[in-house]
Amino acid sequence: MCQPAIPDELMLLLLKDGSRREAIELYRDETGVSRAEARQAVNRLAKRHSERSQIGSYADVILVLLVVVSVLVGVLFP
Repeated sequence: MCQPAIPDELMLLLLKDGSRREAIELYRDETGVSRAEARQAVNRLAKRHSERSQIGSYADVILVLLVVVSVLVGVLFP
Protein backbone atom coordinates (compact mmCIF):
# COMPACT_ATOMS: atom_id res chain seq x y z
CA MET A 1 0.00 0.00 0.00
CA CYS A 2 1.26 3.48 -0.84
CA GLN A 3 1.90 5.99 1.89
CA PRO A 4 -0.37 9.01 1.52
CA ALA A 5 1.22 12.33 0.66
CA ILE A 6 -1.22 14.01 3.05
CA PRO A 7 -0.55 14.51 6.74
CA ASP A 8 -2.55 12.62 9.34
CA GLU A 9 -3.58 15.96 10.85
CA LEU A 10 -5.57 16.84 7.73
CA MET A 11 -7.30 13.48 7.78
CA LEU A 12 -8.09 13.88 11.49
CA LEU A 13 -9.52 17.35 10.87
CA LEU A 14 -11.84 15.90 8.25
CA LEU A 15 -12.86 13.11 10.62
CA LYS A 16 -13.50 15.52 13.50
CA ASP A 17 -15.57 17.65 11.16
CA GLY A 18 -17.73 14.63 10.40
CA SER A 19 -16.38 14.36 6.86
CA ARG A 20 -15.40 10.69 6.87
CA ARG A 21 -16.46 10.28 3.25
CA GLU A 22 -14.24 13.20 2.18
CA ALA A 23 -11.33 11.77 4.17
CA ILE A 24 -11.75 8.43 2.42
CA GLU A 25 -11.94 10.05 -1.01
CA LEU A 26 -8.90 12.23 -0.29
CA TYR A 27 -6.92 9.19 0.84
CA ARG A 28 -8.04 7.32 -2.25
CA ASP A 29 -7.13 10.18 -4.59
CA GLU A 30 -3.69 10.58 -3.03
CA THR A 31 -2.77 6.89 -2.91
CA GLY A 32 -4.69 5.32 -5.78
CA VAL A 33 -5.98 2.49 -3.60
CA SER A 34 -9.47 1.04 -3.84
CA ARG A 35 -12.37 2.57 -1.92
CA ALA A 36 -12.38 -0.38 0.51
CA GLU A 37 -8.63 -0.01 1.20
CA ALA A 38 -9.01 3.74 1.70
CA ARG A 39 -11.91 3.17 4.10
CA GLN A 40 -9.83 0.67 6.08
CA ALA A 41 -6.88 3.06 6.25
CA VAL A 42 -9.08 5.95 7.43
CA ASN A 43 -10.73 3.67 10.01
CA ARG A 44 -7.30 2.57 11.30
CA LEU A 45 -6.23 6.20 11.62
CA ALA A 46 -9.43 7.09 13.47
CA LYS A 47 -8.99 4.13 15.82
CA ARG A 48 -5.34 4.98 16.54
CA HIS A 49 -6.27 8.57 17.29
CA SER A 50 -9.16 7.49 19.50
CA GLU A 51 -6.90 5.19 21.53
CA ARG A 52 -4.35 7.99 21.97
CA SER A 53 -7.06 10.40 23.06
CA GLN A 54 -8.32 7.91 25.62
CA ILE A 55 -4.86 7.46 27.08
CA GLY A 56 -4.47 11.23 27.26
CA SER A 57 -7.76 11.66 29.10
CA TYR A 58 -6.78 8.96 31.63
CA ALA A 59 -3.51 10.77 32.24
CA ASP A 60 -5.45 14.02 32.80
CA VAL A 61 -7.65 12.35 35.42
CA ILE A 62 -4.64 10.92 37.23
CA LEU A 63 -2.93 14.31 37.19
CA VAL A 64 -5.99 16.00 38.70
CA LEU A 65 -6.22 13.33 41.39
CA LEU A 66 -2.55 13.80 42.27
CA VAL A 67 -3.03 17.56 42.59
CA VAL A 68 -6.10 17.11 44.80
CA VAL A 69 -4.29 14.62 47.04
CA SER A 70 -1.23 16.86 47.36
CA VAL A 71 -3.45 19.84 48.30
CA LEU A 72 -5.31 17.77 50.89
CA VAL A 73 -2.05 16.49 52.37
CA GLY A 74 -0.76 20.06 52.55
CA VAL A 75 -3.93 21.24 54.31
CA LEU A 76 -4.21 18.31 56.72
CA PHE A 77 -0.51 18.12 57.59
CA PRO A 78 0.92 21.65 57.43
